[in-house]
Amino acid sequence: MRTEHLQRMVKAVEDGDIDTARAVLDEAAETADHDPSPKTQRVPGRFKGRMTVGPEFFQPLSEEELKELTAE
Repeated sequence: MRTEHLQRMVKAVEDGDIDTARAVLDEAAETADHDPSPKTQRVPGRFKGRMTVGPEFFQPLSEEELKELTAE
């Protein structure tokens, strides 16, 4: 939001003119730069070797652990 939009909106809100504030917001939205920054390409395997999972991870959970997870 540009400074002039912000100033006009604050003035409208202070004056209790919600319709003008809403119109200023709409105007700011129309004139805003909607071009998002270019996203970086995902690199598969980027964290390979940085995290290890032991064999116990693949073992079934006990009844107590299941109750803890399901909040029963």
